Amino acid sequence: MKERMKIFFRKEAAHGLAFLVVWLGVRGYEWMSVSSRVQNSWLELNGLLYDFAIGLPILFLVFATASIVSAANVKLGRVVSLSLFTLALIFHFAVTQYFVVTLLPLSSDLFGYSIDDMLTTVSSSGSIGIGGSLFFIALIGVFFYLIYYFSHKPAIERVSIPLALLFSVSGFFLMVFPIQPSAEDFEHDVEYYLSVNKIDYLIKQTNRFLSEQKAEITFAKDEYPFLHKINYEDPIGRYVNPSKELPNIVFIVVEGLGRDFVGSDAPFKGFTPFLDSLTTKSLYWKNALSNAGRTFGAPPSILGSLPYGRSGVMNYGTALPDHQTIISLLKPYGYRSNFFYGGNPNFDNLDLFLERQGIDQFINESNFSDSVKINKATSAWGYTDRDVFSAATKAIKKESGPRLDIFLTLSTHEPFVCPDERIKMKADQRIELLPSSIKTEVMANKNIFECLLYTDNAIRELMKAYQRRADFANTIFIITGDHRLIPMPSENKIKRFHVPLIVYSPLIAKPHVFSSLAIHSAITPTLLGLLHDKSGLRFPDEMPFISEALVADSLLSSNLDLPLIRNKNSVTEYVEGNYFLSDDRLYTIEDNLTLNPLSNPEVKARLKKKLADFQRKSIFALDNNRLDKLGNSHKANAFVLTKEEEQYLVSEHTESMNPEQQFEKARTLAFAKEYGKSRSFVKQLLNKSPNFHDARILMARTYGWEKQYDSAEKYIKQVIHRAPAYADAYVALADVEYWRGASAKSLQASDSGLLVSGANPDLMIRKARSLSAMGKNHEAKLLVESVLRNGSRDEIALDLERRLKNE
Repeated sequence: MKERMKIFFRKEAAHGLAFLVVWLGVRGYEWMSVSSRVQNSWLELNGLLYDFAIGLPILFLVFATASIVSAANVKLGRVVSLSLFTLALIFHFAVTQYFVVTLLPLSSDLFGYSIDDMLTTVSSSGSIGIGGSLFFIALIGVFFYLIYYFSHKPAIERVSIPLALLFSVSGFFLMVFPIQPSAEDFEHDVEYYLSVNKIDYLIKQTNRFLSEQKAEITFAKDEYPFLHKINYEDPIGRYVNPSKELPNIVFIVVEGLGRDFVGSDAPFKGFTPFLDSLTTKSLYWKNALSNAGRTFGAPPSILGSLPYGRSGVMNYGTALPDHQTIISLLKPYGYRSNFFYGGNPNFDNLDLFLERQGIDQFINESNFSDSVKINKATSAWGYTDRDVFSAATKAIKKESGPRLDIFLTLSTHEPFVCPDERIKMKADQRIELLPSSIKTEVMANKNIFECLLYTDNAIRELMKAYQRRADFANTIFIITGDHRLIPMPSENKIKRFHVPLIVYSPLIAKPHVFSSLAIHSAITPTLLGLLHDKSGLRFPDEMPFISEALVADSLLSSNLDLPLIRNKNSVTEYVEGNYFLSDDRLYTIEDNLTLNPLSNPEVKARLKKKLADFQRKSIFALDNNRLDKLGNSHKANAFVLTKEEEQYLVSEHTESMNPEQQFEKARTLAFAKEYGKSRSFVKQLLNKSPNFHDARILMARTYGWEKQYDSAEKYIKQVIHRAPAYADAYVALADVEYWRGASAKSLQASDSGLLVSGANPDLMIRKARSLSAMGKNHEAKLLVESVLRNGSRDEIALDLERRLKNE
């Protein structure tokens, strides 16, 4: 037994040495990957020390676990040791790779995303390229090679037991008395992130998040802690000419558009020339902030000035509390609302959030025109900005009356692949003209600047399309970034939220640049104040806005008094006037958002209390539906499931299914003629993803197959109302009308669909079938031949061809 344990410890010493070498080697990979993108990359040497200080406790824990197992079975103990070390290395590489891509360590925001959202992020962001994949394979290979090498090294064998004891004692000591840097010791976030061990950071942030989850929050049952009287002030009215009609409002929220790139004084100016030109023709806030460090916080903040809860309003999903945004507030005044987004509508529950506002049209990846195809090589997250803008201009071409158009762009998102070769060449030319002081950093992030130039050009084309509209002179544009671009390091802690805010309109009497602090959550209160003042619109006396209207001041000033949410589950910053609290350090905010450290215990304590109080109120209000007393009328659109349906869905484990899986299950049941069960799946799906149009169409078809034609028509027309250019809805309507014997109505449905979707073969076939049923065989035959010539082997077309030949 004694000899077997000696052999075990020799093997463990080899395992431990190999683990430590490869563990520290991951830090070398991080340094090679980010050194060209950040300043002070020498801080990776600090990180090497801290990685070692974390590696030893892991080594001790593995030794201890393996030793216990080996007391019963030495071979099994070695297997446990190898497995645990390998898993630790894989995890270490994974969190390091996340930092390499984003320049942010993985944090408790991990708990704010669904599995589907995380898979979408990983698959779309190019998180592990060829270089990263090769390094990962080499990492594991080197680990096992070193184990073999150290196991056969006599010098290691002689000191194996003392070495194992040294590792264990050191690891135990460092576990009891951990050594890691503090965020307070660093002026810039990226310096801290370079130094910290990424696994240790994730564990600490997770512990903080879990302790906050356990905190008891008590308020009176009937309390609405955010509701307060709104005066609807109009700070920008003096700069805007009056309009006889209600103005159209257009939001263009640009992915990752930080202030670093926009304006004549931007550090990396030159890659948003159109937006730069707009800053001189607009009301422009150069010191604007996003409420959140990622996209999840932009729609609720910009459109509703809503608090955050634990991880953002939209994260509440079907448990969204009652609330109002500019979408629902303008609806009673005849505003038609359109939201345009080229990505997955279910990501971050965007679809459900918009549904609660009563959005009239939501064009997204799931209902784009068949004529536009996604090239995943150049637009991993969805359709390119140019494609989205083009689809939008077609969708609103015939719309009249006041409109609220909202764009959320994607092309400036990881993996930063510019879809236009001409733009890439122009970006290269601009890079060559840059001063040497920034040229190296721009070259290291060349793909980012190519995408910025691409999106800027796409916005230029979009504005030209709006200029061709008759109502352009009565349109107000709000352009901002959803957050600052993440993969480029920020200059200081507040600049990670620094975005441009541009209000452009032909109605603006005199352009102006403001130095006062602005924030996303002040935009809607400002616009409502403008409409109240200029157009006489009335809005609720009380609202749960977290910001007052914008301050329009040429000098640096601030009325801000609220926290910022860095990531999901990470509300650690607070702004009060010109004071800024971040990571327990206090600063004063100067012009251009420079920060000066401030030692003032009284102010610091006040801001810490305000931060804690805000989060207590926020979590209570959102968890208990105590945000707004005015209910969401659009909740009524949700499907009510019977107890039998709920029990059936529980038995089918639908909660673990994503929308696509639920839809496939519903299809399978429908084709098996289990129509009621299929509809149960669809109802639950639509409650979570109301603009999943294929699901609503499937439910309509199940009613049609049961000859409940009115119900079928009802749900199809709901799809057409939501997505007027969605061809499959017209195909389904043509089928339902044909099944009930209304050939003329079926023909009308086909023609309506062809008007908005072009020469869709499925609609042409339905039109031919209706024409044939109406005795117009010659016209039907020409249509069928046209479809078949283009390669269609549709069963309806082939059957029609056979019948028409026999007649």
